[in-house]
Amino acid sequence: MPNVTALVPLDATAGADVVKAALARLFDPATTELVLFRAGSEPVTHGVTVRRPSPSGGLNYDAYAEVPEAVPADGVWDSQVWEAARTEVRDALEVEAAAFRRDGWTVRVEAALGPPAPAIREAAERNGVQVIAMATHGRKGVARMVMGSVAEAVVRDAPVPVLLARPDAQAG
Repeated sequence: MPNVTALVPLDATAGADVVKAALARLFDPATTELVLFRAGSEPVTHGVTVRRPSPSGGLNYDAYAEVPEAVPADGVWDSQVWEAARTEVRDALEVEAAAFRRDGWTVRVEAALGPPAPAIREAAERNGVQVIAMATHGRKGVARMVMGSVAEAVVRDAPVPVLLARPDAQAG
């Protein structure tokens, strides 16, 4: 049983090594479980979005989730497109998980589709983690205004402490 469970949100950039180094300075891989997480882009589908009771809502039918559903003209249901997109994100994350496992970490992989900051918060709550550890791009000025900062949004709304690792600070 791990002493610490950490959510490690990764995007498609080279932040995994930076986060891994920061985690190794603070936590023992033998007693720490990592939940590698990535929020991928929502696929473009040809259908309409309908509201249905959320599976996680249990008997509370006031909880709704947006579920794409349409009669497919091409024989591919929107839900299949979404599941394929989620699988693609998860499979790419498994490659990074293998590197963490080689270094002795216990790793689970989780993928979602949609805006990253809220998806990270939901994953942290769902997995009962004690810390979120993520890389930051360190953008400043106009680039930050245009691109936004997922890290900033996560820090602002996280239900647990957040460890931020900057790529240019790895050497230290």
